[in-house]
Amino acid sequence: MVYDSLHSTDKRENPRKNFGGRIIINHPLDTPSIISARIQNISVAGIRVKIGIPASPVQKGDEVRFIIAEDYFPLEGKGEIIWISPAEAAVGIKFNQLAEKTISSLEQFLRLLT
Repeated sequence: MVYDSLHSTDKRENPRKNFGGRIIINHPLDTPSIISARIQNISVAGIRVKIGIPASPVQKGDEVRFIIAEDYFPLEGKGEIIWISPAEAAVGIKFNQLAEKTISSLEQFLRLLT
């Protein structure tokens, strides 16, 4: 599936908040291969990431490990690539594995974002 933001019928249960943090993605899962990118928005369920290269090195369905690399909001977990937009050089990552403490911190952080 390729994500088309112009024709999206997105009906997320968890609203996204704009957030320009840095993210490091391990792909394939548990390898030293990394992608350094920028987060565009975030929710308790996932993130939209600007990979910055049109030919994305990830595919829909790939599992990844990620680290949000901001000192004021560190977050680490595993997720799944659920959509890819080559035209926007962006991907969507659904959170699959976050520690309970991490989920609580994420919810608090999202309340601070406008």
